[in-house]
Amino acid sequence: QITRGNPEALTAEIIFDHVRLNDPLALSLRDTACLMLARVLGQILNLLSPSLIVLCGGVMKSADLILRKVVEYLPEYSLGVMRKHCEIKAGELGPDAGVIGAAAYALMQIRKTGDSV
Repeated sequence: QITRGNPEALTAEIIFDHVRLNDPLALSLRDTACLMLARVLGQILNLLSPSLIVLCGGVMKSADLILRKVVEYLPEYSLGVMRKHCEIKAGELGPDAGVIGAAAYALMQIRKTGDSV
């Protein structure tokens, strides 16, 4: 229904637009995605005990609809002591964060080794 019979047209933006309209299917899709993300983050928390997890990318334009739900599911998949010392937040660099990070890393390596790309 969301894509009028064309599942290839489904995007995160469309889903989150429909979440804001309280569409039951969109809410279910969002909840499933957040549950899976909570599982992965729970594993990261339990294994690495980070103090900060930053979620980035285009989908985080809807962080207001994602983070709260992920944090709600997280206790099922992580130890309380690990969650207590870790902040989970949306990145501030927008959808190009990965590219910016890769470029910054490349520059650091060039400065460290003196090599060129």
